[in-house]
Amino acid sequence: MHLLPHKTNELLDFSIHRFEQALETRPLAINPAPHRQALLALDGSNQDPTVLGLAQAIIPALGQDPKFEIVLASESGASPGQRASLDQARTLLGSKLHGVHESDPSMPAYRQILEAAQKADADWIIVPAPFLRDLDELGADSVGTVLDMLLARFAGTLLVVRVPQKTPGSLLHHWHWPLFPQQKSSAQSADSIGALLQTLPVKQLVLHPVADAALLRLAGQISEQSQ
Repeated sequence: MHLLPHKTNELLDFSIHRFEQALETRPLAINPAPHRQALLALDGSNQDPTVLGLAQAIIPALGQDPKFEIVLASESGASPGQRASLDQARTLLGSKLHGVHESDPSMPAYRQILEAAQKADADWIIVPAPFLRDLDELGADSVGTVLDMLLARFAGTLLVVRVPQKTPGSLLHHWHWPLFPQQKSSAQSADSIGALLQTLPVKQLVLHPVADAALLRLAGQISEQSQ
């Protein structure tokens, strides 16, 4: 039998310790983070109505002065479908819609979205996935390269529409929250979830200790190989 490397032992001990802590009943210190502005990325697909429905549903989480902006990200100019979705957004959001970011074919779609989010000082991005040509190039089973880049580079709350929904607001009733105990982002995520719990009709919150489970699976595989 081979012993696990020293570093792996430390990580495994840390994970077990965090798992034991999770089993204890203790209050979680949460400092609610403000969510005031949301950016809607519209691609002209049949998922745009769900994006707009979610925008309406999160209005309570945006405080007394909710603000929305829209980006028509495209690498070939805004399509007729995107224009139609924009008209629908203007009707639904009214004075809450504060700005529209036109497409800029000189840069990739994900960068257009990220730059629009920065200019809008957005706390949220609501986006369909796959986005634009990702659907044609990668198929519906992939989330696409646009979403990959948003996940990697956007520090706020990202709501992703994968399938059109007749009642988008009901999507906010059940949340699955992945935990990465060794990352500082987990603390920021806790603050965001705290704010959402206070303002949205959340009925169920499921916590997933992702890193712990991965380490335990790794330890199990190494142990089996050593026997």
